[in-house]
Amino acid sequence: MESSKQQSRIKRLGGISHSELTDKLVGERGTNKREAYEKKLRKDLKSLKEKNESNQVTCIVLFEKSPTGWGASVPDLPGCIAVANSKSKTRKLIKEAIGFHLKGLKEMGITIPKTRTDAELITIKDHGN
Repeated sequence: MESSKQQSRIKRLGGISHSELTDKLVGERGTNKREAYEKKLRKDLKSLKEKNESNQVTCIVLFEKSPTGWGASVPDLPGCIAVANSKSKTRKLIKEAIGFHLKGLKEMGITIPKTRTDAELITIKDHGN
């Protein structure tokens, strides 16, 4: 028995369920045509997932407190900076700046540089005082 949500979807599909529609489009279950179709769908989904993952860029962002607010810069993207009164506003602006910077590089046909910056916090206990 179909749920009301499924029945609504069936109505939108002209009174035919998704599995029935797939059967009509690509053949009955267990046939080579249907198996090939399902294999292609899995491959397309995997490709889409990989594409989405490859569109992600991770950058190190340096935040600096100043007497009047906060500044942020991205060492791997020279010139990509943001300033604001609060750190949270600066974080929002630097995310936008990074996106704008990367879009500009892409439009100009320039390869997005690989991350080459690393950062660590180092604590010095005795510094001669």
